[in-house]
Amino acid sequence: MIRRVAVIGGPGTGKTTLARRIGDRLGLPVVHLDALFWRPGWVEDREGFRVRHREAMAREEWVMDGNYSSFDRLERLERADLVVVLEAPRLLCLTRALRRSLLHYGRTRSDIGLPERLDLVFYRWIWGWNERNPAFGDEVRGELGGRPVVVLRSRREIAAFLESLS
Repeated sequence: MIRRVAVIGGPGTGKTTLARRIGDRLGLPVVHLDALFWRPGWVEDREGFRVRHREAMAREEWVMDGNYSSFDRLERLERADLVVVLEAPRLLCLTRALRRSLLHYGRTRSDIGLPERLDLVFYRWIWGWNERNPAFGDEVRGELGGRPVVVLRSRREIAAFLESLS
């Protein structure tokens, strides 16, 4: 029985959307790590995040979306019953992020409760993600040594995966 799912991957791969869909399919609460990390005004709260992240991980059921590699990521992934890694071409990821920013600019994002913004630093981060993490799914599989990891690279794979959950 799947009670805890970690959804990770590069920015713009669709982690939040997939986490919501998994949560709906399995009847699990969704935890957006961005909502735990960012405070009003897009201010980082690293120490508060550590506390909120540990509290969220301790729950019996969750779908968590987000990487936050320097904050107990391995512990979170090991606690998950299933880890889903999203991989996508960088142009697609950048296009998704830019489209979201332009279509929803200034409106409060439901996943983190902060207004959508244009962020050139974030877009540069997206553009370099695949170069910095060329085999992300394989690395995660190696870190978890045989624990269930699903790597999804296309809409078709995502659709088949979601269908397999029902």
